[in-house]
Amino acid sequence: MASPPGCGRMAAVKIMVFLHGTAIMHAAAARRAGADLLVEDDCQSIGGVAQTTQASLAATPGRAVRCVLVPEFGGLAHLPGDPGQLAAIQQS
Repeated sequence: MASPPGCGRMAAVKIMVFLHGTAIMHAAAARRAGADLLVEDDCQSIGGVAQTTQASLAATPGRAVRCVLVPEFGGLAHLPGDPGQLAAIQQS
């Protein structure tokens, strides 16, 4: 079905915001919610990448969730708005 004139195709995107809790709890919640992509900060003020949900996802069994780390307190404005472009970000 074609989109109406002037309307682009929009992808359904689930947005989850975690404010507090452990990375292990966040990993389980991300998998339970069916997240395909997780964007989080690098946790430099509390011990670095080892404290991230990304590290917990990698260390526990379950469905893979793509993760993008951003600098702590760096904001999100530099990230692409398109989910496909966001998922394609390569990190070292």
